[in-house]
Amino acid sequence: MSKVQDISEVRKKYKKKSIVKRIILLLLIFLLVLVALSFTNETVRNRVNDWISTVAAEFGGGSGFPVSLAGANPVELASMSNDLGVLTDTNFYVYNQNGKEIGNIKHGFTNPKVVVNSSMSAIYDRGGKKLVLSSKTKEILTQTYEFSILTADLAKNGYLAVATGSQRYTSQLTVYDNSQKEFMHWYSAQNHIVSLSILSDGSGIAVGTLGAENGSLKSTLHLLSFSSEEPIATLDFPGEAIYAVDCKEGGNIFVLTDKAARVVSAKGKVEGEYIYGATNLVSFSTEGSKQVVLVFGDYNQYQQATVVMLNQKGEKTGEVSLQESVKGLSVSGDKVALLLQRQAVVYSMSGEQIRTVPVERGSIGVQMAGSGVYVSMTGEIRKG
Repeated sequence: MSKVQDISEVRKKYKKKSIVKRIILLLLIFLLVLVALSFTNETVRNRVNDWISTVAAEFGGGSGFPVSLAGANPVELASMSNDLGVLTDTNFYVYNQNGKEIGNIKHGFTNPKVVVNSSMSAIYDRGGKKLVLSSKTKEILTQTYEFSILTADLAKNGYLAVATGSQRYTSQLTVYDNSQKEFMHWYSAQNHIVSLSILSDGSGIAVGTLGAENGSLKSTLHLLSFSSEEPIATLDFPGEAIYAVDCKEGGNIFVLTDKAARVVSAKGKVEGEYIYGATNLVSFSTEGSKQVVLVFGDYNQYQQATVVMLNQKGEKTGEVSLQESVKGLSVSGDKVALLLQRQAVVYSMSGEQIRTVPVERGSIGVQMAGSGVYVSMTGEIRKG
């Protein structure tokens, strides 16, 4: 007896198959165009080759976590989409979710720092003069500067901003496009560049500087356009020490000082403000989310901590009180992971506990990447 099937179901299946075929066809056309361009353009050719090797590496198997760092000391963890970046005192590693090493850059820096986007990293020697720009799988560029590197930022579009010392000025800024070509220079005559963040639409950059005026600290936010020599806006914060500036999706900019967290529009208007009051800011995270997480505690004892979550308007959305110090934190989307003495705890941005991951007392740092919660120890990375 023949099987009776609803014609609408047949049409749905045919439609799905047709859509899949179209997607595959578009991908093939895209690859053919890239291959054709690669024969005439070395930059495109290198990017195609790197993209293919990265995709192949990301889907490769691994032996899982924990992974050994061969005795190296982890300095910093970073999320690179679903992959994990691990900066040690000797190397920068990239691991996929299965624990497979897909990238390994040896740096040899005295004070290594790293900034990342979803597919690239910029490792630099703070106080030194070298920077290494890499994809997930290989080195792209090594740059040596005449003066010491202060800080850097790497945007999602591949733009790189680097602040250094200067011969004629207190500090200077150099910005590179996604082909590593210099296209902007900016100089600060009297103040030190403390923090950089490229605007989310790639049209400009926010620069935080720190100096002194009349015997007191003065922090300044400079909003600079890539298409005009005239600054978009300049905001002063007298009596405050600036810690970080971070440009968020949608155009708003978080400015963190020792006194307050402020939300500034892309035109330079203060849209929101969270004043710390008598509490001491001991740690914070502005990365990996549209929101910001602040940790308050006592600098001397630090046996208690209060964690505050802020939304894009600078409004408090959640608070967590702890009877111990916070050893590390990581923000990803609408979640925050706190590393404590015996566990890593994941909270929502409203302060509700979501999950816990047991850790050893010697754990150093925590990072969320993809669906994983990673914890660093001396010589080892574990996944919870």
